[in-house]
Amino acid sequence: MNKRLSENKQSGINQPINLSIYLSILTYNLAHKFGTYLSLFKKKDEFVMGNQQLLLIILGIIVVGIAIISGIYLFREHAVDSKRDTLIHEGINISSMAQSYYLKPREMGGGSGSFSGWTIPNNLVRTATGRFFISNNSNPMDSIVFEGIGNEVATSGDSVRITITVTRNIYRVTIIH
Repeated sequence: MNKRLSENKQSGINQPINLSIYLSILTYNLAHKFGTYLSLFKKKDEFVMGNQQLLLIILGIIVVGIAIISGIYLFREHAVDSKRDTLIHEGINISSMAQSYYLKPREMGGGSGSFSGWTIPNNLVRTATGRFFISNNSNPMDSIVFEGIGNEVATSGDSVRITITVTRNIYRVTIIH
C-alpha cells in the first residue's frame, strides 16, 4: 500500500487520499514500529504478535474516538449555523412586511412613507426558531430596527442573535452571535 502511494507521488498525480485509508495506514505503521520496538525487549522464546494486536486495537479505539468527537462538534456547529440562517430568513420576511407597510397609503392600512404604527405580526413575534422585537424606533419616518434572538445557544452561553435595520428600499442584517 505504501509503495502505491509513493508511486502516485512520483508520477505527479495529485489524488485525494481518503481519511480512513490514511488513518489505517498510519495505525498499521505505528503498530509495526511499536512491535519492532517491543521485540528488542522480549525474551528469546516470547511471542510478540499479541502485543501488536493489542496496540492495533488501542490505536483503532483512539482513532474512532477522535472521529466521534469531531462528528459531534461538526454536528453542533451545523445546528447553530442552521438556526442562524433560519432566524435571518424569518427576519427578512418581517423586513419585507415592514417595507410593504411603509409604501402603502394610510387608506389601505399602510404608513404612507412612515414606519410609525407598524408592529411585528403576533404570529411572528415568537416562532420555533426564536423571538423578534422592535429594538429602536426613534425615527419611524426613515427606518426601524428590530432584533431576533434564537433558541440555539451559539458560543459561551450567548444565544444566536441578529439585528435588522429596515429603510424604505433596503434592509441590513447584522449578525451579533
